[in-house]
Amino acid sequence: MAEQPLKKVVLVGIGEMGASISNVGAFTDVHGVKNMLTSVHGMRPEDIVIMFDDFDTPADKNKSCYPTAQHVHDNVVHAYESTRINGGDVMLYMSCHGTRRELDLQ
Repeated sequence: MAEQPLKKVVLVGIGEMGASISNVGAFTDVHGVKNMLTSVHGMRPEDIVIMFDDFDTPADKNKSCYPTAQHVHDNVVHAYESTRINGGDVMLYMSCHGTRRELDLQ
C-alpha cells in the first residue's frame, strides 16, 4: 500500500495588543480549528503547530511558537519541506482580532 501524503498545519492566533485577558477570540478560534482538524479530519496533533502571541515577558518572544514574521515563515517552510517529498499539503490559518502593530519584516 502506498504511503499517504503528509499533511501539516500552522495555526496562528494573534490577540489585540493591550487588551484584557478576556479578549481571547483569536486563541479560541485557533483551538477550535485544531479540534476540528483532529476530531473531524483525523489529523495527528503532532502535525499541527500552534503559535500564539499571549506571552507576558519579552524573553518568550524568542520562542519559535511566538508569531513573529520570521517564526511564521520558518514554521511554514518546515511544514513544506516535510511534506513535499510525498506530495503532501500545508495549511496556514491565522486568526487576528483587532491587532495593529508594525511589521517585523527585516
